[in-house]
Amino acid sequence: MSPAPPGRDDLPPPLDILARARGAHPQLDIDESGFFDHLTRVAGGSPDVAALAIEDLALAYACGKGDHRAIAELERRHIAEVPRALARLRPSNDLIEEVKQSLREKLLVSRNGERPRIEEYAGRGPLGAWIRVAALRAAISMRRGVAVEDEAPLREVAERSLPPEVVATRARYRAHLKRAVETAVEGIDPSDRELLRRFAIEGATVEQLGKEAGVHGSTISRKLARIRKTIREQTHKLAGAVRLDASELTSVVRVLRSDLDVSMLRLLGGGRG
Repeated sequence: MSPAPPGRDDLPPPLDILARARGAHPQLDIDESGFFDHLTRVAGGSPDVAALAIEDLALAYACGKGDHRAIAELERRHIAEVPRALARLRPSNDLIEEVKQSLREKLLVSRNGERPRIEEYAGRGPLGAWIRVAALRAAISMRRGVAVEDEAPLREVAERSLPPEVVATRARYRAHLKRAVETAVEGIDPSDRELLRRFAIEGATVEQLGKEAGVHGSTISRKLARIRKTIREQTHKLAGAVRLDASELTSVVRVLRSDLDVSMLRLLGGGRG
């Protein structure tokens, strides 16, 4: 009698990851070697690749390779949700369609030999949330010069994947955190702020920014990481002025990490409002 086939728990880590990817998207032809090379690149040295959103990474990888079935799935699951993501901005139908088309072009089209931007998705959160933030970036960019008076849409995107206790901490300390982030962003060098704006708001890739500056894209990537770290540390320092017990401080740190990108989007794209 032949032994029973191994279950998911019996698989070695690489095969387990591949099983998750193919199990979530059986209709896609996921190239094993190419997918693992992609994971190695986007994981950035993370010791726990299996903790990433493998299922979403597989869809993003296949889209980046031009798989029409994957692109159709992305359209059905995520691009179709753009109106809901932008609802609190009260966008016109024309703006919604412009944002959808912008996402299709920016995420799926390779320009000047660069990878499609969807291949920059690193799996550290849901692909849906990543695309919703990209949609908000595009909408803010298209409405440049008009202050975003209500930051609730950006905040709601971040809150959907946060634990309740973190959301509660944000509600309690939101005003203080907002001032801390504003002060931190305004305190960085103007050239660094402009680089961050080009990347976060205009959607320029690190390769494109590197070419403009005459350096390798990895140099820009490291510089952006340094800028974000500086802002995060300064924000954390400013937020530390509030007296918190140990558990609350832990929650605030988690809030800072999840809020930082969203807050910077509003500041870089639409003023303080």
